[in-house]
Amino acid sequence: MSYKNKICNQRVSVKRNIREDTIWTSNNVYVIKGEIHVKKGSTLYITPNTTVIFNTGQISKYERSRHENNTLPYPSLVIDSGASIKACDVLFKSRNCVPQSTGGLIICGTLRDSTFEDYSSVTSHVDVCPGKSSLKHVTFKYIGNNDSDINALTLLNVKDDSELCMRYIYIKIPGDDGLAIIGGDHTIDHLEVLGDAFSDELVDLEGGARLQVTKYLSLQRPFISNGEDNLSSALICVNPQGDFRSTSLSVDEDALFYLAGKVFSQDFNTGGSFSGISEDEVVYIKTDADIGTFIEGEF
Repeated sequence: MSYKNKICNQRVSVKRNIREDTIWTSNNVYVIKGEIHVKKGSTLYITPNTTVIFNTGQISKYERSRHENNTLPYPSLVIDSGASIKACDVLFKSRNCVPQSTGGLIICGTLRDSTFEDYSSVTSHVDVCPGKSSLKHVTFKYIGNNDSDINALTLLNVKDDSELCMRYIYIKIPGDDGLAIIGGDHTIDHLEVLGDAFSDELVDLEGGARLQVTKYLSLQRPFISNGEDNLSSALICVNPQGDFRSTSLSVDEDALFYLAGKVFSQDFNTGGSFSGISEDEVVYIKTDADIGTFIEGEF
């Protein structure tokens, strides 16, 4: 087990891939300077109250020369297939709190062999022993880049909750999608995503992904009226305080979205409404009841 940088209150530049079990502690601030991979067989532990900063701007030519096979243009943290991240009460944010100027966190699973977008250095593989990651009470602020299709948090073919346990995820002003899930069957108790007019989908399910939100869901961004609706796949609704908000949820034809025991499999990109629940429930859903068995089908 490697304890990186025991000196307190230091900004620690992270420039090299992680090839052994490593602990990041709250007495330091960790700055992601390039495309950093947690390699197969390794686990990155991040202790409570730790801050991880993604450097802003594109990765420098010097940093690229150190890792010739890397393809992501912005600083990112990639958990390779067979590797793990365990983070509790952790903040991931951009260096200057400027959206669309960083990469994001990408967790690769073992559901199928695949490549993330056109980035050949970010791939998922089936022929490795699965990692066991967990994200609990984790916050993402101003992470992601729309031009490069890098989301705040991406799950690439992470099989299910045995590979990744998620509890209370909060994402603020993502540069592209907030939470993007490509394949896999996932459960989360509490999910909040706050976007702006430049964020893309707040939640994006692709590749047959299934997401179950069991207790609390909040998808919000300020509704900006400029004569035209430029918010893709947006559903305008009213929250309990009476303020106009828009939510953004994209579900592809093979994916399913579960909310408080109900199944939604329609095309939200057409502007369709949530069937079966009222408008004010769309933004804030709370239930402490046992969800039980989900019913397959369309509503």
